[in-house]
Amino acid sequence: MISNRVAPDFPANSRAFSTDDSFSGWRRSSRARSIHLAWRGCRGYTSGVRPRERARLNQVVCTLEGMATLLRRTPGGFAVVIHGDRDCLNVLVQGMDGPGTDRFYCTNLSEADAVMGRSRARLERCLEAVCGLGPDVVFLLGTCLSTLLGDELGSAASRVSASTGVPVVALEGAGMRFVSQASVVDRHAGLMLGAVEASGLVPDGRSVTSVNLVGFDPGREMIDLLGRLGIEVNSMLGLDASVEEFKRLPSARFNAVLDRELYGGFLEEASRRFGQRTVQVPFPVGHRASMEFLQALAGAVAPDRTLELVDDAAGEMGRQVESARGRVAGARLGYNIGSMKNLEPRTLALEGLSDLPAFEELGFEVIVLVQGDDRPERIEAVEATLEGFGCRAPQAVFADTVQFGRLCQETGCDLVYGADHLAGQMAPSKAGFLAFGSLLPGFEGTARNIERILFALESSRTGGLP
Repeated sequence: MISNRVAPDFPANSRAFSTDDSFSGWRRSSRARSIHLAWRGCRGYTSGVRPRERARLNQVVCTLEGMATLLRRTPGGFAVVIHGDRDCLNVLVQGMDGPGTDRFYCTNLSEADAVMGRSRARLERCLEAVCGLGPDVVFLLGTCLSTLLGDELGSAASRVSASTGVPVVALEGAGMRFVSQASVVDRHAGLMLGAVEASGLVPDGRSVTSVNLVGFDPGREMIDLLGRLGIEVNSMLGLDASVEEFKRLPSARFNAVLDRELYGGFLEEASRRFGQRTVQVPFPVGHRASMEFLQALAGAVAPDRTLELVDDAAGEMGRQVESARGRVAGARLGYNIGSMKNLEPRTLALEGLSDLPAFEELGFEVIVLVQGDDRPERIEAVEATLEGFGCRAPQAVFADTVQFGRLCQETGCDLVYGADHLAGQMAPSKAGFLAFGSLLPGFEGTARNIERILFALESSRTGGLP
């Protein structure tokens, strides 16, 4: 059974804003245009490699590539300045032909600029020019080159912000190091938090039963059920949330996440700056996880409310789960982790295990199919990481996608839940296949999930994919 560690976290240093007053709107600080944040990263970002990262269960990524990908899809009237050589931006923007690419600018450093010490001056001129276009905020991203040159992005951001009145939020580059996708997601949320502070907007008050859902959408049904329990969803801060949506962040008392460590730096800063509390919840996929999702938030935010208010929605799904267990009995599920590079919090949370409870409650015998190298020290880290989440299922490791189908065959899988690109690698296995993320949240989603799972499973038993 997967442990989602749903107990709320009430940090001792919670402060900054009162949690006793109802939210009554915003006021703009008189210092709004002189506030800026040179985001070099809080302790959560600079304390070194997280223990889970040694298992490498989410694939590494270039920091700049990851941040550019996320900022391209983030709505808002902001601009992005990349401080590096021209190839950094040229490589990133190729293929990024959708909306959002027109907000990217680059200092286009040449070899002569780097060698002759002209990079800082070029950065400030570029920032001044971009600020002159009138964006709401400018995000300044460092690169390997700017890190090696030692250019202080924070001081440049401060000077230009003070002279132009446009908030500039800076993030240092990784300095020739690849980082995990989880770290990029955390840093993206950190940039949005920096934009909130740089805007100069502060809340006059807040609702004591309001919560931000950070990095996930539980579906309309779950939001409505939270409403029955007296819990208000203040904002949903996923990867597609706009800067304006993030400006609502401080008016909630709680931040709910699927995985505290996924958003470690962001949550630490939200607690320090806004006195917010964190509660970890399971992703509400399946009957049991949906109940635990509601229980976790009710226990932290509205402990005086009873879950009897949602019993009518939960009861029927519980009966359907019990009925399905008889048809699943004896079936083996291959649950794939470590194969995706999509920067999605649902994929990254709990190192990809967030959907496993939906299969466990149906009675599947589980084997975890882990992509990556099989060095003993890495296998040991994988086992320790999974056990830390309460997952004691056996594991099988494959290095390359071409090995995946044979591994599924050799391990006797009847059904596989994995990265979508692995569907084309299933031969010679005859196991059914479901793509990760295809399961729907909530009690209503549980019924459709059961139908989909049983169809895929029974198709494999009759000798072919659904």
